[in-house]
Formats: sequence, C-alpha cells, structure tokens
Amino acid sequence: MSLPSSFRLAVVSAVLAGASFAAAAQSLVNPRTPSPDRDPRSRGDVLPDYRQYEYGKEIYAVKLGCSTCPLGTSPLDETVAKRFFADEALWDLLNEKEYDAVSVYLKQRFNLMM
Repeated sequence: MSLPSSFRLAVVSAVLAGASFAAAAQSLVNPRTPSPDRDPRSRGDVLPDYRQYEYGKEIYAVKLGCSTCPLGTSPLDETVAKRFFADEALWDLLNEKEYDAVSVYLKQRFNLMM
C-alpha cells in the first residue's frame, strides 16, 4: 500500500523544516569561538608553529576585528596592526596565548619587525 503523494510531501516538508530549525537554533547556541584545541597535537599552553597564524587570525576576527570590537571600525591594514602593538588597553582583552598568536598573525601578514 502506497501513501498518498500529498501525505509524503507533508512529511518531507515537516522533516526538512525541523532540520532547518535545529540548525538555526544550534548556530544561536554556539557562537563562533576560536579554539586552539581543535588540533590534537596542541598541548597545554604551547601551540605548534603552523597553528599560531591561524589561531591569531581567528582571535583577531572574534575579539578585535568584529564590527563591535575595538579594531573593527576600520579594515585591517598595517596601521591597524601597528596600533595593536602600541595600545596597551587592547592587550588586556587577550590572555598570553591569544596575544602571542595575534602577534604572530599580524607580524607575518604585514611583515612587521617588532
């Protein structure tokens, strides 16, 4: 016995709507947060060298460069990068691991010698 096509359509629509709602709710519950621990080779306070740049980029985007963040009012360029190193108030927003990673990211991206 086959189900009527209108019933199958209703069931499929309900399942897809539920999945869409679940995905939207999940994105609200878990906002994007940087995580150095995604790499199983990261141990303690030491990140592998290849992760410093990526982690620094994530930290900059989430804590310093977002639209409501201290450096988010202008696009990231060399002047903004130098401001990061000069403004001690920005350092208080980050822990030591995050500061080191952002430093690596900005120094490598703009070839800064500081």
